[in-house]
Amino acid sequence: MLHGRGFRTELDGLEKDFGFLTTRFVDADSEIEAKERAVAVLKAERKFTLMSRSLPTERIDVEEIVQVSFWTHRFSHRLGFSLYLVDKEAATENAEDA
Repeated sequence: MLHGRGFRTELDGLEKDFGFLTTRFVDADSEIEAKERAVAVLKAERKFTLMSRSLPTERIDVEEIVQVSFWTHRFSHRLGFSLYLVDKEAATENAEDA
């Protein structure tokens, strides 16, 4: 599972922060290689290049690596993106409460 954070977009004439979750399937010999390849595959996709403004706040974290069967990998489809907006005020309040 890949988690994108710190992205920005215009929505209703206002700049908004957003993030996303997505899954990618890759062949790899190790967990480190799987993480690197998954991020590289994502960054090479047209959908990602349309979302990214190459801002210093943008980052992609690999939150989970799961080994899947040969058949699952070969016949899997890209699942797309689950996008979410970040409420700056709520995030600031939560940080202050912690």
